[in-house]
Amino acid sequence: MKITCEHCGAMINTESDKKCPNCGAPYSRNKEYKELKELNKRKMEASVKSHELGNELFESTMYTFNKTRNVQKIVFIFALIIFICIAVFGLFMFTTNKNRVSNKIEERTNKNVIKEVSFNEMAYGEDFEIKCDEVKNYQYDELEKDRDSSIDYYNFHIVFKNNSDTFKLLSNINLTYTDDKGNEDVSARRHMSNMKEMSSALGLMVNENSTITGNVAFEIPKYVKDVSIKYENAIININDFKDIID
Repeated sequence: MKITCEHCGAMINTESDKKCPNCGAPYSRNKEYKELKELNKRKMEASVKSHELGNELFESTMYTFNKTRNVQKIVFIFALIIFICIAVFGLFMFTTNKNRVSNKIEERTNKNVIKEVSFNEMAYGEDFEIKCDEVKNYQYDELEKDRDSSIDYYNFHIVFKNNSDTFKLLSNINLTYTDDKGNEDVSARRHMSNMKEMSSALGLMVNENSTITGNVAFEIPKYVKDVSIKYENAIININDFKDIID
């Protein structure tokens, strides 16, 4: 069976892969793997039980057929027909429920796929959507005279939709870049908006099933050209972000 790695989103074929072929993470505790494994176990148990019941029924039918009178045979055959109808209905219900569980797992798997997108494109997580649709220079207060001349300050406008039934915190929205030494995924320092920008700052909490928009400010070295905004398993790559500044 195929499952999705909870660590990197890659597909894993459990019949051939001992661990995630992409990141090497084990999948023995993967929720989706456990559910599919449990489903297969129940299916096997149901098949074995059905086989045992069939054997018992056959043996009982042959014994009754040889030992009872014609009237008893007719009554038993009628009861057997009713039993078979009930068994078929039960099997139908089990198959329907199995398909429903499989559909839910497939739907959740599709939602769990990490979507790596570009500027002004919507990225999807398991229960949220996020997009960056605008970049602006950060307007610094004149009173802040100790500003680092090697760093520029930018506002990234975020659209965030919470599709879950609980609130979500946005304090872990992160921005990364490659520094001048070649180190990748270096985290930029998040900067609190000054008084002029407070009204447009992105809130730190999103209520269930709601959408908010606002700016997130970051300190970025002047030499950086490409950045990535990350939230949980969603990645928004913004190449040459200074060229799209409004």
